Amino acid sequence: MKRFAYLTIISLIILAIAGPAAGDNKAPKNKKSGKKVEKKVNTRDSRAADVKAIIELGRQYREAFAKGDAKKVVELWARNGEYFGASGRHIKGRAAIEREYANHFAINPGQKLVPARKTIRFIRPDVALVTGVSNISPAPPGPPSKCTYSVILVKQKGRWLMDNVRETMTFTPSNYDKLAELSWLVGRWTYSGDSEQIKSADILTQWSRNKNYILRNYTIRLAHEEIHSGVQRIGWDPVAGTVCSWMFASDGSHTEGIWTKEDNRWIVQSKGVLRDGKKISATNIITPVDADTFTFQSINRVMDGTPESNVGPIEVKRRQPREKKPREKKPQK
Repeated sequence: MKRFAYLTIISLIILAIAGPAAGDNKAPKNKKSGKKVEKKVNTRDSRAADVKAIIELGRQYREAFAKGDAKKVVELWARNGEYFGASGRHIKGRAAIEREYANHFAINPGQKLVPARKTIRFIRPDVALVTGVSNISPAPPGPPSKCTYSVILVKQKGRWLMDNVRETMTFTPSNYDKLAELSWLVGRWTYSGDSEQIKSADILTQWSRNKNYILRNYTIRLAHEEIHSGVQRIGWDPVAGTVCSWMFASDGSHTEGIWTKEDNRWIVQSKGVLRDGKKISATNIITPVDADTFTFQSINRVMDGTPESNVGPIEVKRRQPREKKPREKKPQK
């Protein structure tokens, strides 16, 4: 459905319905002569009203999109509106466009549109050209991309509607392809078990902008109640020719890691320095079990030449999003 992903984005700001109400177009008469007097139209005020309507209805469109309401969204298209996608995809007519929206919402629930830069130029009083760049949240899977669009709007019976939409896709330079095999780490992970060293853990993993890094924020409660937290950045090192990581802890320590994939697991050779200058090293093993589980084990642990006890393996679970409970309506008095 990526072919349609940006069809739903490009309409972000450029939609408008129910523009300023049409007034009485009859020219007023001169009270003395009874002759009709030409009515002057303030073009600047008219354009301002149209721009305001476009922006306001863009907001309404975003709300309809967030709710996944294909019928509401398609009302903002002209009856014979046409969409030309970056891949050459051509869709014509409200019925076909509504089906595409409905399919997109079914496959990608919960997406929201993020306002992006745009320009509006009026070609005629009833025709406008809108160009800009669109964004969607959360970002679609795959390499980072940018969608630029041009939209011709027509004003019919006081309503601005999309009549012709064209988009182009460009891909942002990124090391995404080098990190794609670790994309399963993205999400929130927790541990609460009976490990001798670790009592609990909470890890939030996200892509950085342009997907050049995987960012991990962690909080770990040790068995003796001491809490450690910090950040880890996983990226591609072009000199080493491999995936590397850099971790910075709240206690002042820092470590570097070299990642290597062996079969289904990742081996991380880690070394670093504690706040007091002691050198540490370890071999960490991360093994995916299924889409919502992975195991973590730390072996060959050494601090200033002295061996330390191993950690794990422990089983870490993906934290599932909480279901929103419907609000109870208060009884009317």
